[in-house]
Formats: sequence, C-alpha cells, structure tokens
Amino acid sequence: MHGSHGARNCHILPESLGRDCPAPEQSIPCVRNHFSHWLKAIRNGRQAGSNFDYGGPLTELGLLGAIAIRFPTQTLERDAATTQFTNVSEANAWIDQPYRSGWRL
Repeated sequence: MHGSHGARNCHILPESLGRDCPAPEQSIPCVRNHFSHWLKAIRNGRQAGSNFDYGGPLTELGLLGAIAIRFPTQTLERDAATTQFTNVSEANAWIDQPYRSGWRL
C-alpha cells in the first residue's frame, strides 16, 4: 500500500509479511515537488517525470474512475475515439460538461 504523490508511506499489508522484506534501492531521484521538478527538467533539457504523454492518460483514467463511482452497479463501456460511453448514456453527462457563464475553451 502506498500514499499518493510519490508513493510516500509505502508499506506491505499485512505488516507481518513486510517485517523480513528489505527496502528496495532507490532508483528514481526524490522529487521535492512537481513545480521544482518541472523547472529542473527545463533547465537541464530533460523530460519531466510527469510529462503530458504520461500525465494526460493518467489523469483521464482517474477522471473515468470518478465517473464510474457514480454508477456502482453498472459496467461502463467506453469508445476512446469518441470519448463516449456506449452502454450507459447517463454517464456521458459527466463528459464535456458545459462551461460556466463567461468561460470558454
């Protein structure tokens, strides 16, 4: 089990299984925060760890999960090309909600 944002507080459950398990070697440098990591990547000419190629699909997955929670007894099927649910039309109301007055994209 781990916490969010950098997997802080990682531990094995049940705890009895983790007592004899050695901690893995650190293989990824510690990130102080997303903003400083992003700036460091720009300054060093490297790609940030949470680039849009990774972060975009991850965010989409999280948002789809938030929609799925609203339909706990149904299996949602989605057409990725059209970004629409194909079997539960009510779920599509949570995709592309209208913007508030004065805002547009």
